[in-house]
Amino acid sequence: MIDEGTYNARALRAALGMTKTGKEQLAVEWGLLDGTGRRITSYHYFSEKAIDISMDQLRVAGFRGSDLSDLSSLHNSDESPTPECEIVIVHEEYNGKVSAKVRFVNSTGGLALSEPLDDAKAKAFAARMRGAIVAYDQSAGSNPPRRSTPKPPPPDDGFQASDDDVPF
Repeated sequence: MIDEGTYNARALRAALGMTKTGKEQLAVEWGLLDGTGRRITSYHYFSEKAIDISMDQLRVAGFRGSDLSDLSSLHNSDESPTPECEIVIVHEEYNGKVSAKVRFVNSTGGLALSEPLDDAKAKAFAARMRGAIVAYDQSAGSNPPRRSTPKPPPPDDGFQASDDDVPF
């Protein structure tokens, strides 16, 4: 079983099918790009609630067009390689059996922003934040930047170390 984690991968091939309950699904076979030759399949559904997520993931995987009966853009080849993606694999239990599943399909590289700000919006935002940043700097004074997660205090076990306690 593939360990949980984030892996670089490419869609190798895709096909349409039916679930046991009679709903359409699309399966994508992924090849991990870690040199092991391992593969895993993701399943995509098209209910009203699932279609946006499925289409986001399929577009990242390289699906082009609007005809789901033509999945050729999800078939990797030397002449037409599918894009490199990041897939997130998790372990899920179903009927007492644990298996690896593809939870997310993300594009590689770049920053994950749903809508990057253009220059004008970035300048307007920066102008709105300038006062807050100056106030932060003034309150921090010459203190080093604060940690976003406080460092836990050392355990108080009553033991006080000294140079004489070092066993060498």
